[in-house]
Amino acid sequence: MSWSSKKHISWKFICSSHRSFTVHIFQTQEFQMEMTCEGCSNAARRVLGKLGVSESDIQTDLQAQKVTVTSTFSKEKLLETLQKTGKKVSFIGVKN
Repeated sequence: MSWSSKKHISWKFICSSHRSFTVHIFQTQEFQMEMTCEGCSNAARRVLGKLGVSESDIQTDLQAQKVTVTSTFSKEKLLETLQKTGKKVSFIGVKN
């Protein structure tokens, strides 16, 4: 069996019968996002929802200005998506 990593969170396996399958690992990632009101928080939820992240996998903390996302998407893809809100966003790290 051979494998190759993709974006640090997905692996593609090829077994001896030449069938392949992909394993997706969910990670919880935190982002600092400039949010001044509930509308900003909803904008983060809206863009992540369009990406395919479930509403239950998105947590926003308006006071701490943090967005926490549990998904199989890379930090780069999530950061790019959150930046579509027009707000200043930075990656904090993977939450344990």
